[in-house]
Amino acid sequence: MLHKLFMYESIAMFPILATAAEDNALVPVEAYASLPQIEDPEISPNGVNIAVKRVYAGTHTLFLYIQGHNQPFAYSSGDESDINWFRWASDDRLLLGMGFPKKVAHWRGYYTRTIAMDPDGTNIIGLRENQTWHRSWSGGRILSLLPDDPEHILMEIRGVAKRVNIL
Repeated sequence: MLHKLFMYESIAMFPILATAAEDNALVPVEAYASLPQIEDPEISPNGVNIAVKRVYAGTHTLFLYIQGHNQPFAYSSGDESDINWFRWASDDRLLLGMGFPKKVAHWRGYYTRTIAMDPDGTNIIGLRENQTWHRSWSGGRILSLLPDDPEHILMEIRGVAKRVNIL
């Protein structure tokens, strides 16, 4: 039975393959060189909201499509910074990894920071352990979302695991 099914599917594909072989139009190089229109779409844990990264007006922008709102909320990273990644921490909180080039004294490097915000782009906070963290090049790395503790995440900051408040 399985053999017959495979045979029928194979025969059914011949017209498609023949059409593709006849249609030998060259694809323009611009199709390969253009930036993607969207990157990394991610659905909130409850399956209702969507976050997606786009390059809009020359900057990295996070678009948040929230149920009950006609227009998406847009969060721009600014002219010289990047939205490197984003992740839903809960239905009500989104985490973003930001990066930006910076020169300090005679050192030039790429700083990263992790921030938390509400899906409508409000209540933005930088996730750091204390005021001295601003001297660190790295914005930390998320180790766990701590599903039993929705107000905190576990981050690695300067090689040490820290429980960080995201509210």
